[in-house]
Formats: sequence, structure tokens, C-alpha cells
Amino acid sequence: MKTSALALRILIGTLVLALGACATGSGSSANPPAAAPVAAVPSATPAPAAVPANPTPVAVVAKIDFDKQIKPIFTQYCYACHGPTADFPPGGVNLGVRKSALRAIAPGSPSTSLLFKVVSNRSMPPGGNPKPTARQIYLIRLWIAQGADWPDDAEN
Repeated sequence: MKTSALALRILIGTLVLALGACATGSGSSANPPAAAPVAAVPSATPAPAAVPANPTPVAVVAKIDFDKQIKPIFTQYCYACHGPTADFPPGGVNLGVRKSALRAIAPGSPSTSLLFKVVSNRSMPPGGNPKPTARQIYLIRLWIAQGADWPDDAEN
């Protein structure tokens, strides 16, 4: 449970950074920039819960929908080489088939997922081919962090 809570804090912190709330460093006393997530440190005597006078809003991350948000990215940028019609996809990774795609995806762990690494470091798609946008890369990261849910009927 501690790992899930920490992962959620990191995810929320990343979302806040991605939206620019912390990156700009701007804010006023009425609307301060969001703070980076910090893990709670247990103490011998728990402090009473206090509600800040002006709480920072918490971003809620919706569940990423594979069919509506991820599959279109795969179709646009990946399927030419790693799609359902590829007889011998590079690295044996066919992103149109879940079992094959899991060779490059570690559900729940974007940092250890080959798919996220090669897309985020801009090495895929290769050469001068168009690359996914920062928003699309972020969606892939969130999808993997949320467990890379892939409906059975999404197979190509």
C-alpha cells in the first residue's frame, strides 16, 4: 500500500509539473505554485490534522483509455513497423497484439518499459519520421503507470 501511495504522489507531482504549475515558478499568495510530492515520515506522536487556509488544488488523473488515447498513437507512429500487418516486426514487438507488446511494456513501471524509453528519448520512430508529441508521450507514460490496461477486444 505504501508503494501505491508513493506512486500516486509521484504521478500527481509529475502531472502538476507537466501542466506547468511548478515549472513557471509563478504564483501569488492567493494561488501559490504546487509543491513537489514528499513522502510522509512516520513519527512517534502523530500530529493533529490541519487544513490549510488556502489549500492547493489536487489534480485528479483520469484513467487512460487504450482505444481512444493510446491505440491512435500506436497507429500513427508505430504500426508501420510494429503493427498488426508486420510479418517480422523489429525486436519481435508487435504493438497490435498485447502479448507481443508486453515484451516492451512493464505495466505499472514506465521507467523500466522499453516502449516508454524509446519514445521519450525520441529514438522511435527512427530517423526523420514524425515523433509523438510531448502530450502523447505523457499519455503513454500515464497509461503504463496505470497498469497498461489493454481490453481484450482491442487486439488487431
